[in-house]
Amino acid sequence: MGPARVQGVRLTVDGKPQRDWAHALAALGVQADDFGHSTLSGTVLAPGETLSVLILPGVDAYVRFHRAMNARGLLDYC
Repeated sequence: MGPARVQGVRLTVDGKPQRDWAHALAALGVQADDFGHSTLSGTVLAPGETLSVLILPGVDAYVRFHRAMNARGLLDYC
């Protein structure tokens, strides 16, 4: 499938919009001082292309993030 053009992204925690990943991680209570991220909005992905939206430092941070996002977070994109 593809290509895909991402026109907009909305990240919420407990139903409240988050300004960026740093704010979202803080709202989720995930301590991750050294994380990487990509800008997704306005991106065009070719068929089969992938993009890492958030890169966390280590397995422990990822597990905490994953659990918190599943319980309290939402990432919508169109």
